Amino acid sequence: MRSSTLLLPVILVMLSCTADKEPVSQEERKSDVYIELLSEIRTFERSYGDCDNDTTNTCTVITLSYPYFTGTLNPEAEHTINEKISSVLIDNMLYDSTVYESLDEFATAFISDYQEIRNDFESAFGWQYEGDVSVLRNDSTNLVLKFEQYVYTGGAHGMFTVRYLNMDPENGALRTMNDLFRQPFADNLNVRIKKAFLDAKGLNTDEELSNAGYWFEDGRFYNENVAILQDSILFYYNQYDIAPYAMGPTRLAVPISLVEDLLLPRFSK
Repeated sequence: MRSSTLLLPVILVMLSCTADKEPVSQEERKSDVYIELLSEIRTFERSYGDCDNDTTNTCTVITLSYPYFTGTLNPEAEHTINEKISSVLIDNMLYDSTVYESLDEFATAFISDYQEIRNDFESAFGWQYEGDVSVLRNDSTNLVLKFEQYVYTGGAHGMFTVRYLNMDPENGALRTMNDLFRQPFADNLNVRIKKAFLDAKGLNTDEELSNAGYWFEDGRFYNENVAILQDSILFYYNQYDIAPYAMGPTRLAVPISLVEDLLLPRFSK
């Protein structure tokens, strides 16, 4: 609330200074007045069954919370970002290849699939899907979103995952590792992240790493589940990525200075 109050005088001054000028096109205004992409938190809930009295046996519920970007001078970027948020929230949540056009369509399919299972197996527990999307960084350099998702569709346990997305705030394009790091970066980045990982776990050798229960396919310690923040870089390894489920996920945070020379100039401090 305080930041919005502080911005108000600045916005008023900008408006008063440009009132007598010729109208400026949207494309020309984007970079001049860009501060950050504006968003509002939206929620989506759907349930089936006796969720008031029985939250496990028959209740199937979907609860989502996510930012919806709107109100800035860049509707194209907003649309692209909002579409990506929606697609990440619903893609691959059900074990089929169906492309769902909306949260409502997905929720209907999610509940319908549960009903089919329930008809075949009366003892089937209710399904759950909880999704929460937060903004980790929002400036003219990078937009970073964090997706936290928990899904239970039967079995011994549900699955909790975290996913980071780096996006171009000018057009909403999803950024890959090649959009973040200078080529060639792989070998140097791997050496540094390996050392950071070993240090974080209190390990010294590959043998100790293996004995502790960790594995890294092809010896690659960095992954693409990365968040480029202003002062640090986050790598997140979900359950089963590098260790058994019982060992849980791993979040590795390293200072930006550790890999600054490997980053593209726009991401260097």
